[in-house]
Amino acid sequence: MQRSLGLLNSPLASTSGRCDVYSLSSGHLQCLGRQHLRLPLQSRSPSGQPPKVWASAQNPAYKAQQAWKNVRYEIDHKASQLKQQFMALPPIVALIHSFQALRTRLQPAMDRLTAWKEAADAWWGIRNERYREFIADETRRKWEWQCRHEDEAAFWTSVVNGIIGIFATVLYEAVTPVSVLIAVVPPLWVAWSLHENILKAPIFWALVAMMPLKFPPFHPFKWII
Repeated sequence: MQRSLGLLNSPLASTSGRCDVYSLSSGHLQCLGRQHLRLPLQSRSPSGQPPKVWASAQNPAYKAQQAWKNVRYEIDHKASQLKQQFMALPPIVALIHSFQALRTRLQPAMDRLTAWKEAADAWWGIRNERYREFIADETRRKWEWQCRHEDEAAFWTSVVNGIIGIFATVLYEAVTPVSVLIAVVPPLWVAWSLHENILKAPIFWALVAMMPLKFPPFHPFKWII
């Protein structure tokens, strides 16, 4: 025992570092340095040294947060007290009872109005749905007719356009002077512009039919005016 104490007090022991914990085993006193201490996991830092822990009460941000929470609590508490005092006033209590009584009396009328509104909405919804179905059917029938009778529709369109062209040509020849440049060239140009093939243009055949009347045989005519 005395030898162990002597080793602790020796210069070798002093140069190796200060002992933090002493252990007595097998009749010898052993020195456990800082590297042998088993500190809790949460009290150690990544470098192996215990971190510095600041008390949360000393943190200014924590103090400000706690003060703000206290102020909010006081404000909510005062608001709740003022609300309770306001709702407990006799005029307010009487007004609330009056509204409740009025609502109780008007509730049957409100229920009938709500039922009438629901019935009106249902009726209008049915009519609106039928109208949409009607429009869809009409559009579908029109599209099917156009697909089946596209050639027929084009034929009747050409017939109507031809009749209009013939009447326009006759009217034009009736009001224009006996001049080839005025009475013949414009109708031919219109017929070529509309049909590209002048022999298929009703305006051309109307002009041919009007030529004996516009330019009778042995009658003087002019090429320009």
